[in-house]
Amino acid sequence: GLTFGDPVTVTGLKSAGIILLTDTGGHWFRTNDFPQAAVNAVTGDIYVAFTDQANGSADKANIYFTQSTDGGRKWSKPVQINDDLTNNDQWFPALAVTPDGSHVGLFWYDRRLDPANNLIDRFGAIGVVSGHTVTFGANFRITDESFPPAFSYWTGSGWYIQDPVIGPGYMS
Repeated sequence: GLTFGDPVTVTGLKSAGIILLTDTGGHWFRTNDFPQAAVNAVTGDIYVAFTDQANGSADKANIYFTQSTDGGRKWSKPVQINDDLTNNDQWFPALAVTPDGSHVGLFWYDRRLDPANNLIDRFGAIGVVSGHTVTFGANFRITDESFPPAFSYWTGSGWYIQDPVIGPGYMS
């Protein structure tokens, strides 16, 4: 810890650490907005993906990307990566860089295909790295079939939890 500099804010988040998402039946599940980070071993650039709500949007969760080309001292303005035109939710990004540093993969949960904003798919986008610039292509679907979220709810005598290892209402 002796070599660390002063703390740097990568970006401000509108959410408060936990994002509550619902279905049309009023069931809810929660997910975190913890960022994912990866380092390009070739350029040394640091990439961060995170979930947040867009300003003034009914969409509770979108996927954003930002990068630092100077070791984390300064960060680019975050850009939204999910390219859907819905108010449906996207969350829980995963980020990876190819060993040769030429591509960045960003993958997340996504409800864009369900007009009711219930069923989930996995989507992704691939970014091409040119120097210190990452340019993401169109989003693509990874899953073959949409699936429902795992709900927890209060039964009156205790929490009904579909996964006993994970806390009430949490879906990662």
